[in-house]
Amino acid sequence: MTNFVRSIRDTVMRNQRTVAIGGSEPMTFSELWSATDAFAGGLRRRDLSAGDAVGVHLSSPRTFAVAFYGVLRNGCVPVTIPSNFDDEDITAALTETNCTALVVDKRRIMGILADVDELRVAITVDSDGGLGIDWSAFLDNEGMNGSGSRTGIDVVGRGSTELGLIAYERRDERGPVGIAHTHSSLHAGASVGSSIIFSGESRTHLGSLRPTDPIELAYGLNGTIRSGGQYLPVNRRDAETISTAIESSDVDRTFVTPSQYGDLMSLGAVDEGVVPIRSPRATTGDSAESPTDTNEDVVHLYALPETGITHGRTTAHRKSGLLGTTLPDVEARLLEFGGDGDESELGGDAAMVGDTAGEPDGGVGEVAFAGPSTMSGYVERPGLTERTVAVVDDRFWIRTGLTGCYRDGAIYVTGTEGIRSTPGVSG
Repeated sequence: MTNFVRSIRDTVMRNQRTVAIGGSEPMTFSELWSATDAFAGGLRRRDLSAGDAVGVHLSSPRTFAVAFYGVLRNGCVPVTIPSNFDDEDITAALTETNCTALVVDKRRIMGILADVDELRVAITVDSDGGLGIDWSAFLDNEGMNGSGSRTGIDVVGRGSTELGLIAYERRDERGPVGIAHTHSSLHAGASVGSSIIFSGESRTHLGSLRPTDPIELAYGLNGTIRSGGQYLPVNRRDAETISTAIESSDVDRTFVTPSQYGDLMSLGAVDEGVVPIRSPRATTGDSAESPTDTNEDVVHLYALPETGITHGRTTAHRKSGLLGTTLPDVEARLLEFGGDGDESELGGDAAMVGDTAGEPDGGVGEVAFAGPSTMSGYVERPGLTERTVAVVDDRFWIRTGLTGCYRDGAIYVTGTEGIRSTPGVSG
């Protein structure tokens, strides 16, 4: 059984006095774990149990971490909702996932409560709307076991294939889309996230992306906490604030968007710990004159919310069109273009276009990735799932819409014809 939150618990037990969430109001691992116990206890007091969906719409990384891990501790499924979603988007996400509870900050929620039939518990943080349960009051309970004698190890067990996260993204052409991940996927992402850049005892990650960003959540927050490191939030995510935080704090790593990376380069604030995260969809659009190309040694990581981080590319890779180097346990292949099968089924059978060893030249197809962090599907989007997920030899492959070809035993990206509605990291 791969229960993601159990691995977090094991880390907490080894690092109880270490700071887990830094900043002006630091929390140790022990304090974070106690807060998640209280959050899980609040859910349990209101009869939320394993498998129930809980919407998490929070801007504060500290509060987000307590709610996210607290939801998982109670065996529930966190539904992460970006802070820039409007009421209509939030309502759509809560309705699609049948959320029975919502934790939200700085927002009037009367309209949401009226429009979501399944919603029966609302927890509000820093809200003056007068509705819902205040955050502090919600946490005022005896924890998960309800006996007043907390063991500190209570976790509701969930299997590796059970839902562990539904992450919502804004899709301009089709509105909010929920991306479902299992506990196994969360565990795999955190394991990789605990090793990117980090080495030795120093493991401080600066949260330059919002925690609701699926990549930041899986590899930044979860990876850092899973490794026993410190997650350092920032109040603003502009280049000046990020640069100041890097200079004034012992930061080992931060994930940034391409635009943030370019702004940081213009300030001379880029070092090996500043990791740009790109979307594979932008693979062929990188300009050789881009400021991000001035450092030949920088490895840009590529990711989709559906796949997690899949591969890295250097400037030389991008200039030549070479796909790059995949992460351990991630595979890239070319599939025949297609995926228009029965919309009522999850995924469709697909044919591979040769392989990197068997067809070194030619062999044009659609670039697809398979790995331990791939999604299990989209929520209430069978048609989109069918067009995006391909099944080859009982393994899920995520189509990217990129056109590629095999050359000299490697994959080269040749175009974006037929690109699908699969965006990458926001920004």
